[in-house]
Amino acid sequence: LFSTSGVLAALALLIFKPPLYESKTELDILYVVQGKSFSPPGEDANTVPLNGQGYDIILTELKILQSMDVVMDAVQMVGAEKILAKTSGGNNTNQAASLIAKNLIVESTPGSSVIDIALQHPDPAMVQPILSEIIACYFRKHTQVHLGSVMSGDYSIQETNRLYKALAQTKEELKNAKNLAGVFSIDAADKSYEEQLSQIRTKLFAAEAELVERREMLKAISDTASP
Repeated sequence: LFSTSGVLAALALLIFKPPLYESKTELDILYVVQGKSFSPPGEDANTVPLNGQGYDIILTELKILQSMDVVMDAVQMVGAEKILAKTSGGNNTNQAASLIAKNLIVESTPGSSVIDIALQHPDPAMVQPILSEIIACYFRKHTQVHLGSVMSGDYSIQETNRLYKALAQTKEELKNAKNLAGVFSIDAADKSYEEQLSQIRTKLFAAEAELVERREMLKAISDTASP
């Protein structure tokens, strides 16, 4: 009787509380750009490096990452029905956002420029795509917070062209780093390669997110200019 009860209890846990799968990544916040330029430190005075006020900047980025704006944007991009498929089902966006917010872990050590991000989800096929979308939405929100959303058409065109080149270059760097390490997984590389890949992937996320935003701005400007 006790054995049967134990088996039934275990089955109930699997049904009503499925195991959570986890995906992790790191963001290395080296500097924050303020104003209307995306130039890195040394090329423009509106870049703010992480020195004395570094942890204050990191705290701001933590808040942006955990904001409901970012979570809701990610839900819209992924789809609430996919996020809830392994739990309660349905397509309630608020419920999907609550599930993500509850299982999104964002941490940073004082004095470090690295933000550790982890997402837990009962669907192993969805945990990584959701986390990737959260990162992309974070970069868009980061840009809105620090740079604003009003830019001229010429500037947007220039930025789009620049980001196309940056994205291609970053992908090539990522490919070369993997070939140099001789592996296709970060876990199999040694510490130096792991750090290098993490930095390159962060740049790739940033370039892709900025590219998406610039293209959206160009579309909005084109729609406004149309008769």
